[in-house]
Amino acid sequence: METSHVNFSTSSGCDQRVQKLQQQIAVMRKEIKNLRQHADSAVREQRKSLAALQSVVASMKEDGRLKDAKTDSLRTDCTVTNQALEKGVIQTTPIGYIESCFSSKNGTPRQPTICSLSRAILKINKSIFNNPEHSLMGLDQYSHVWIIFVFHKNGHLSYKAKVKPPRLNGVKTGVFSTRTPHRPNAIGLTLAKLEIIKGDTVYLSGIDMIQGTPVLDIKPYIPDYDSPKGRRNPLDTVESANQDQAEPMAVVNDSEKKNTMKRDVLSGNLAIPKITVGHTEEEKFLTNTNFESQITVLSDKNASCDSEVDAIYQTKNEQKMLSALAEVKSYVNQSDAFSEATVENAAIQSYCATADPCKDEPNKFNEHVVYDEASKTTIASWIRSSPVTSLEVRFTPHAERDLNAFEPLYQAELGKPNFRYLKSADEAKAAIKGVLSADPRSVYRRTRCQDQLFYFTLDTAHITCWFGEGFAEVLRIKAATTECSGSCA
Repeated sequence: METSHVNFSTSSGCDQRVQKLQQQIAVMRKEIKNLRQHADSAVREQRKSLAALQSVVASMKEDGRLKDAKTDSLRTDCTVTNQALEKGVIQTTPIGYIESCFSSKNGTPRQPTICSLSRAILKINKSIFNNPEHSLMGLDQYSHVWIIFVFHKNGHLSYKAKVKPPRLNGVKTGVFSTRTPHRPNAIGLTLAKLEIIKGDTVYLSGIDMIQGTPVLDIKPYIPDYDSPKGRRNPLDTVESANQDQAEPMAVVNDSEKKNTMKRDVLSGNLAIPKITVGHTEEEKFLTNTNFESQITVLSDKNASCDSEVDAIYQTKNEQKMLSALAEVKSYVNQSDAFSEATVENAAIQSYCATADPCKDEPNKFNEHVVYDEASKTTIASWIRSSPVTSLEVRFTPHAERDLNAFEPLYQAELGKPNFRYLKSADEAKAAIKGVLSADPRSVYRRTRCQDQLFYFTLDTAHITCWFGEGFAEVLRIKAATTECSGSCA
């Protein structure tokens, strides 16, 4: 019996060891599978690079421009550059690197409008221009600028045709319908507010770039060109041109009407309403025996008549305009479904129908921007109706005390934490709310790490928080260090 009991315990112990080994083997198989996938992707990238190099070399051989590098190196370099540029292959050089209030990807807004209080500094490299400040001349006339940059913290250069945007909470969509950083070309575009320019340095706000981001280019934001609402309808432009061509004839007709009206007034065929001032002068003219004074009074009467005719002409147009507006008002009251643009168009059409002609001010109604079918924009429904709702942001009393201990840079005291970019604790609090209300967590963290703390760095503050059902709560705020920001990223 004792021998059988020992054998049984030995066999059970062996079974447990076998199970552990099998579990370890399964884990190792998964790791090997992941390594194979990474190796395959690296091989594909290498093959793409080799194919590109081979195509460049082949084209150089066909053109007969591949010569001895020692004797013709400069010409070869120019040829290669020109051929690459014609095929869209360019070599970029950063004009500068962002100094941002966000030191790592964690907590950095995905869009610039999420945290308008975020700030950054961009200094133009002297290796680009001998006088970098000259390149910024005139840029201070704009309030916003486009920043073209590189997603330098992607981790790897692999990309897929379908991605999972955080706002879709795991649902896949095409890479080109999103703003994911994992793209065939890791280039980003953001709209930032231009605060001030000092020499070769640009101060920005409302940014979504992290510390050290390479910037490729700066372009001014011009709403007249960049916004669809600033685009004119070509048909309205043609109509405006036709009106401009018809304007001289309208002016002639108006002047003829005024002259006719003037003759009628002088002859007494037209009664002058209310504003008449000629009867008294006419009596003086009839009773005056001095011929020279009669001529003077006659010229004064003629001038007075001109003003009266203009007043009558203007009064008639004003009356027509008021009647047209009254018709529009009554029409709007009958139909509440009218939009602002419809009311404006109705007023224009009514005025043009009553006023004869409708060309007293030919371009008055064509100077405004046209909002029509050409200016309408559409976006994906999940942008505004996202399955990821906005979160309520809370601060614990401890976090409030920690935040109030920070001071702006110009009021910094020794031994106390201070901000570098933010101006006050209230501004920092608003910035933290903006970041957390948009839920900066990835889909993986939302689903797999719900019970874990979340860390991010804003300016010189290291923030610790956690997420609950519909809210985010800030637990601790302390001065950030290089080691902390690096480990928590």
